Amino acid sequence: MTRDGETIDVVLVGQVYESVEAERPEEVRPARPDELAADQAACDCLKTTC
Repeated sequence: MTRDGETIDVVLVGQVYESVEAERPEEVRPARPDELAADQAACDCLKTTC
């Protein structure tokens, strides 16, 4: 994806994990605070070109 229409500077990624032990395989769990913090740090890093 691109913000300026030319340079690719955004990547969208998704992952799906399935567990044979899950009672409801379609269950979606919210991200933990540490996961959210890591995602935010990665976004902040992209903004400052670290």
